[in-house]
Amino acid sequence: MFRFLLNMSLQNKLLILVILTSIIPITLLATFTYQNSIQVMEEQLSRAEEDKLTQVNKQLSFFFSDMDQMSLYLYRNDMVQRVLAEPETRSHTKKYEDYLAVNDLFDTMTSSMNWTLNLYIIGLNGDRYFTGDYLPRQYDQYMEGWGIFRKANEAEGHLVWNTHQSINHPQGDDIALTGGRLLKDITSGEVLGYLVIDVMNQTMLDLYADTTHEDGHMYLLDGQDYIVSSQPTNKVKGEKFSLDSFNHKDMEGGFVQYVTEEESYVIVHNENEKHDFSFVSMVPDVEVRKLADEFLTLTVVIAVVALIIFSWAAYFLSKTLTRPLYELMELLRRFANGDHTVRFTRNYNDDIGRLGNDFNQMAHKVNHLIREDYEKEMLLKESELKALQAQINPHFLYNTLETVNWMARMNGVKQISDVVVSLGGMMRYTISRGDNLVPLEDELTQLNHYLTIQKVRYKDKFEVEIDVDQSAWQC
Repeated sequence: MFRFLLNMSLQNKLLILVILTSIIPITLLATFTYQNSIQVMEEQLSRAEEDKLTQVNKQLSFFFSDMDQMSLYLYRNDMVQRVLAEPETRSHTKKYEDYLAVNDLFDTMTSSMNWTLNLYIIGLNGDRYFTGDYLPRQYDQYMEGWGIFRKANEAEGHLVWNTHQSINHPQGDDIALTGGRLLKDITSGEVLGYLVIDVMNQTMLDLYADTTHEDGHMYLLDGQDYIVSSQPTNKVKGEKFSLDSFNHKDMEGGFVQYVTEEESYVIVHNENEKHDFSFVSMVPDVEVRKLADEFLTLTVVIAVVALIIFSWAAYFLSKTLTRPLYELMELLRRFANGDHTVRFTRNYNDDIGRLGNDFNQMAHKVNHLIREDYEKEMLLKESELKALQAQINPHFLYNTLETVNWMARMNGVKQISDVVVSLGGMMRYTISRGDNLVPLEDELTQLNHYLTIQKVRYKDKFEVEIDVDQSAWQC
């Protein structure tokens, strides 16, 4: 495998290298992102959930403020004050007139409210006024030391709330909160009766209906951690809110992760300290996982797109880097095949450009050497031709001299024959001699040829005597 990679073309090596250097960080980034996205999503989800609970708490505060103003209005209403101050022994006609007047007041007030609730005015004079279909028995035959009536007496005219409903309450499952206010004569301070407000559970559900997650849980708790209202189910209302090995009051803002045998939750807690209520939201961890998976999907899509871009960039880069190299290789092949006119042209002075310049210099030097070698070869050919021509001319001359020699002999002219033989011997010796050193005998023969010719020319005008020891002829 390693040898196969080594034998790959440079372009493919660069392509694989760039792709690998892009895939590795992208893969590591995607893995790191997925591992940390859950924690990031939990933090973001908890902050968003806490913001929602803060808004819900504000709406709850507005609700309590509206209830306080409404109860105070009924408390100070002149008609209510008058009716409750009436004696129990007044006529039925008068009681009926008072009943119609109070009901008109109730209709006027409830028509302008968005809350689902029932109002009850319990007079000490025996009067009973209410907005519901019937009067619960525990309100008709109330006990001052029980439940909301006890709290109202202790509050001395302030609106108080009770979250503990009797199991005998006909609407116990539908009531989330019960408010109570002691009604007194504004002038004398004499106790006239009680105002009781039953807040239906639907009113509480409407406060946080838009904040509950699918498969999640929302709880409205009182100061003793009893469940006032819950979503999506209301079956646990009135029970103590508790989780194994976890106390929501120990949370200082933010969120915690709570894991059960069945599921994992992210718990967010937000308190309404003014009215001693709090909200607890339990968001299934699957919500976080779902967000993390969506984020992971987005990351994978981005990684794939980035990989495609990197692959294209790697291909373009490898082509850009290797194209001049392949061009240079093609020029080398053509140069090796005999095309010595090729040259490498590149406008950049990078490594490849310098390599191309070296190739051009090499090609120039090779061409120069070839020209020199060619010129030397041509000169050698010319010299050989001239030497051949020089050899052809003496042979022709030898043959001519030999002809003259035979003609002289045939005509009995010995002197001409001697001259021709001597001249031919001298010419052969001059042309055929290759060494600078020759035997003394050859030089003496040449000297005799020369003297023969000169004697014919000058006849008896000189005499020559040669005295050489015969033992020295081969020296």
